[in-house]
Amino acid sequence: MNDDQTRRRRRSLNFLPPPHFTLTPPTGPFAIPDPQAAAQESASQLRLEDIALKHWRDFFCRFREDESDDLSEYRERAAGVQQRLAQLPFGKRPDAALAADMLELLLSFDRSRFEELCYRVDTMSASCHQYAFQSQSAELARCHQIDEIQRCIEMLQYAIGSKRLLTHPERLVKTAAERLAKLLQPTDPSGAQPLQNTPTVDRSQQT
Repeated sequence: MNDDQTRRRRRSLNFLPPPHFTLTPPTGPFAIPDPQAAAQESASQLRLEDIALKHWRDFFCRFREDESDDLSEYRERAAGVQQRLAQLPFGKRPDAALAADMLELLLSFDRSRFEELCYRVDTMSASCHQYAFQSQSAELARCHQIDEIQRCIEMLQYAIGSKRLLTHPERLVKTAAERLAKLLQPTDPSGAQPLQNTPTVDRSQQT
């Protein structure tokens, strides 16, 4: 990248405000040079190299604890640039070429993260719609079953004639059982109850 391209990149990034939050920078082999140690200018006068360091540091701090696999993947993709940063002396800014490579890589990282987050949002939205549909279906089925049970209770109460409660529960149970048993007795095809057998009387024995 020549100097003219570097100047155009620098002018295009002048609108970027400094981060308004405080993040914990990575340590150890993933440590990133502190731009405040490299330059003492105010935040409104940061150079392109300092802006690249700030956004590079902030990107790798924006992963949740359950995204450790994603963080490892992005660190592997950034291993080349990170190795070049680690070789810089303390307080030394990256040169324009390294800063441009950092910004190019951050641009691709941001696009990848945006696509990943959109996919997760779409997946959670589809799951929410599915769970809402299942919940509504279960509620409709429950209401239907309650209506059927109430209908059966009303039919049974009408059939056995127990529209009013008795004083004694045991009498109620006994009476309801007797009436239900009577109701369930077999009938002839005409619908009449079968006649009970009556004993026959021999008239010759009465004389």
